[in-house]
Amino acid sequence: MKMFRVYCLTLTAVLTGTVAQAGNLEEVSAGPPVASIVTPVEGSDWTGFYAGLQFDAVAGKTERDGFPGFAADIEGSIVSGFVGYRWAFGQYIVGAELDIALNGDGRITYTEGGVGIGKTYDINSALRFGGEFGRELGGGLAYVGLGFTKLDVELDDEFDDQGYYVGIGYDYFVTDSIMVGVEINYHDFSELDGASDRVTPITLGMNAAFKF
Repeated sequence: MKMFRVYCLTLTAVLTGTVAQAGNLEEVSAGPPVASIVTPVEGSDWTGFYAGLQFDAVAGKTERDGFPGFAADIEGSIVSGFVGYRWAFGQYIVGAELDIALNGDGRITYTEGGVGIGKTYDINSALRFGGEFGRELGGGLAYVGLGFTKLDVELDDEFDDQGYYVGIGYDYFVTDSIMVGVEINYHDFSELDGASDRVTPITLGMNAAFKF
C-alpha cells in the first residue's frame, strides 16, 4: 500500500512538472518575432540656388621685390554678401559662387629698418568668383574652392589688383533651407600697387545662407 502511494505521488509530480513546462513553452513562444522597421534618413538636398552673408577676419603679409628688409603685417575684417548654385551628384557636389564685400577695413603695419609704422585702410571693393567641389561628410558638406579675386583698397592712395584664391570650407543644414558654415581662403595679389607689392591675405569666415 505504501508503495502504491509513493508511485501515485511520483506520477503526480511528473505530470505536474510536464504541464508546467508546457505552459512555460507556450508563454515563451507566444508569437513569431516581429522585425523592427528602420526608416532611412534622407540626405540633405544640396542642389539649388542659395544666398547669404559672411563675416571674415583678415590676416596676412606684404612683400616688396628688391627690398628684403621691407615687410608689412595686415589685419582687418570684411562683411560680404554671396550668392551661388550647387549641383549634387550622389554624395558629390559641384558649384559656383560670387562673393562681394559690403564693408571692410583694417590696419597695416610696416616694418622698415627696424621701425614699425601703422596705418589704417578701407576696402572700397572686393570680390571673389570661383568654383567649388566637395562631398557630403558628417551630415554636412566639405568642399574646396578656387577662383578669381579682385581688391580695391584706400591707403593714403587708392590701390587695386586682381589675383586668385584657394580655400576649404564646411557647410551644414540647421533646417531644411538654412545653412551655416565656416571657410578659410588664401588670396594672392602679385602687384597690389601696380608695381612690386605682393599681398597674401588669409581670411577666416563664418556665414549663414538661405537655400531657395
